[in-house]
Amino acid sequence: MLAGCATVLEAVDNLDTPEVDNLDTSEEEAVFNRFEEYNANNDSAHVATIEHDELVENVREYEGTYVYYDEVRINDVSGAAGGHQELILSLPASEFGDGAVFYGVWDGDPFSRGNTIELLGIVTGMRTYMSVTGTQTIPEIEIVGINRLASSELEGVVD
Repeated sequence: MLAGCATVLEAVDNLDTPEVDNLDTSEEEAVFNRFEEYNANNDSAHVATIEHDELVENVREYEGTYVYYDEVRINDVSGAAGGHQELILSLPASEFGDGAVFYGVWDGDPFSRGNTIELLGIVTGMRTYMSVTGTQTIPEIEIVGINRLASSELEGVVD
């Protein structure tokens, strides 16, 4: 977690110093509403959706950048002590191609394998981990806000 703000709501107001508290669903929705409003009202918004391949190739250039992704699938979850979870996340194949996978670090309410989410986070670099197919190195994102998406909100995504 990064220091500086009491809640994610303050982090959206001050995009340089985010911190996450355990937020209930209405607070999480407020985070994303304020994020969308911020992006709509700022031509030079600090938040981006970066193509997966671009991020892999130039991760150092994007370290510290706020990113937003929706329709993200949680493929695996480890940890859960004190609300800390490490997540293996995949992006929709139609947008980012096959193999668009991220490592996410989340300190907040627990999520489960198979959940579909939208997220707001900060690129922190690359993370190497061991999977059933061998060692993998993928972009890592410190997640500062998560919204669980119901399957009825998505077209073609099963939750």
